[in-house]
Amino acid sequence: MFSRCTGRERLLDGLVDVLATARWVTVTGPHGCGKTLVVRHATQSLDAVWVDAVGLSSADEVLAACVDTLQYDRAPGDTLHGALGRGLDDSGALLVVDGLELDDASLGPVFQEVMEATTRGRLVVTSTSQTGQVGERVVRVGPLPVPGPIGPLTGSAVQLFVQRVQEAGSQVDLTAHEDEVRRLLRATGGLPLLIEQVAVQCALLGVAGVAPQATLSEAFRGSYDVLAPEAQRGLRRLAHLDSHASIEVLAAICEVDLPTARQLASQLVRRNLLEVHPDGRFALLAPVRAFALTRADETDRQRCHAGLQRWADSVPRTTTTSARPTRSG
Repeated sequence: MFSRCTGRERLLDGLVDVLATARWVTVTGPHGCGKTLVVRHATQSLDAVWVDAVGLSSADEVLAACVDTLQYDRAPGDTLHGALGRGLDDSGALLVVDGLELDDASLGPVFQEVMEATTRGRLVVTSTSQTGQVGERVVRVGPLPVPGPIGPLTGSAVQLFVQRVQEAGSQVDLTAHEDEVRRLLRATGGLPLLIEQVAVQCALLGVAGVAPQATLSEAFRGSYDVLAPEAQRGLRRLAHLDSHASIEVLAAICEVDLPTARQLASQLVRRNLLEVHPDGRFALLAPVRAFALTRADETDRQRCHAGLQRWADSVPRTTTTSARPTRSG
């Protein structure tokens, strides 16, 4: 049995519907958001074959792992993508490639070619990014909503936290520890993996004794390392802002024009390192921001604050500020 997908009921229903019609689905989202668990639930009634792609460093390694998992015997001179296509057709199984972290450009065209050459092949990929290929359907798994500093202490993040504390053999008094629970949940950024880790710590140490840690730093490092240098710089400078930012602010702190800023934002969004809000502004999840600050230096901080000041000087005084530097600045 799998863990419950708390707060993901509508997402699960939608993914099941997509799987019924689409042959290639990429389930994407930030590290620790629960992509694998969601796919496990959505495919449990299907003939699914799973490939663990974590740690695979090339397209050939991924294709070879898929062919081996399908137990397809390659003929002499058979290409890997040709063998994968025939293996999918012969088995009729749904192939799930879990934890793929390769650059988009390396596998997207190969998967596209494989799916175009098959008649029965079905593919699900879990990854922090998408390939952008024509045949790919994308389903995003985002963070759970986290309660703000005021308002009811309710919602799916709170529900998951309480469930995991109870499953660890303890209880939590939300009324008595309201401020501490809000603080801990904000530090997780709404990522279920971190919420569960914090909940277990609370069960063992008590709510007041827990200091949340960004345990996804290795995973974030993988996404950061494949970014272009300009996007890496943008992420580091955004980490020095503690509120939502507009595209104009990003352009100012990165010292680029608006078209370039949009390209940088697109790279970060596609890697699920940047969250876009309904009003068009964006911000970093708390764990992503904590990681980015470990990569930033004093120059990043100074350039960020100087760019923010230039932006503030360029807008009418009646305009509401869309970003502010961290207090450490």
